[in-house]
Amino acid sequence: MSHIDDCPAGRSQHLTRGVFFKNHVAKVYVFDRIKHGTALDILSRASAACRFESPHTAVSEHQWREYFGLPVMSLSAAANYYGLNVSELEPHIRKKITYAGGLFESGMLVLRGTALESAREMGHTAGIQQGFVLLPPRAVLHLCLYLRPVPAVAATVNAFWDYVVAQKLHESTPADWHYTSSQHVEIECDQIEEQRLLECLASAKERKLYPYIQHFGRQTCFEAWARLFTYEGEFPPPRGSFYVERQDWFDRVSHISLWR
Repeated sequence: MSHIDDCPAGRSQHLTRGVFFKNHVAKVYVFDRIKHGTALDILSRASAACRFESPHTAVSEHQWREYFGLPVMSLSAAANYYGLNVSELEPHIRKKITYAGGLFESGMLVLRGTALESAREMGHTAGIQQGFVLLPPRAVLHLCLYLRPVPAVAATVNAFWDYVVAQKLHESTPADWHYTSSQHVEIECDQIEEQRLLECLASAKERKLYPYIQHFGRQTCFEAWARLFTYEGEFPPPRGSFYVERQDWFDRVSHISLWR
């Protein structure tokens, strides 16, 4: 989605709408302050605004399902929400981008193996060849930054920016953005024993924490489970609380996809 930068180049600036859509670290800064519940509210307001402003435009209801307590949309449901074809979303899902600041950091799930079988038992249907993609609220919201400005996209962008202004996030500076963007945790990973892994998986599913393990490390990493079970905040966790590994989507997906 194209936007006009309303701050001249070279000037020390706060966060303008134009800068937000062009600057990667500015996006990281803003999204770090948005949890799934907040994203749900923004998407709901955007949907209502789109119906009001374009009463003759078909706007789909939010097609949320649950995955261990987490509201999620399938790729086709997200496309319906934005009024676009699935093919227009797929390039952004498969794009070779790092974990940091991207859809994975916003909670996108890619299911494989028995995790995919469990999702099917919950009523989800598979979609993408590399794995079954599920998009929680912040990931659905994240997509609006990259899509062409059809009515639902424009309404979502407007609702998103209204939130940024209401929370005074637009008063932030490049120093704030870069500081937030640089925050992550690198952990030494001890391989977890098979029996202990099964116990962690069972506990995470019972406590409805299973979809969030990817924010803390690999499922085979004992420290990742320890960090997940001791985290007490809302999800996604803030940067500085989760583990980041510098790999692109095609490498990273095999490590963070839920497979048990």
